[in-house]
Amino acid sequence: MDISWTRVAGRVYGWRARFLGAATFRQLMVSPRDSKDESFVHAGELWAWSHGRTAFERCHLEGLVYFWRTRFLDSCSFDETSFGRDAAFMGKPSEICLSRREVS
Repeated sequence: MDISWTRVAGRVYGWRARFLGAATFRQLMVSPRDSKDESFVHAGELWAWSHGRTAFERCHLEGLVYFWRTRFLDSCSFDETSFGRDAAFMGKPSEICLSRREVS
């Protein structure tokens, strides 16, 4: 899967998404619809799993970013990715893995 050079004016949801091969997010920009929207940008939510290599390259994610119970079962990189606000990885240590290292 390749979502590159894309601008999303609103929220991104990955509800129970399964990426069985490599997933690339290159120069992806996600931002609230207007500057008054103080809600969230959801990037991977509720059991989103990536079985292959995952790469976030030169992405810009505005708003709050949540990875809820997201699992990266292969390598994962956030090269030159910026977060406009907090980025939170949530779940039990066994449910969240970054580059095969668990995050509590």
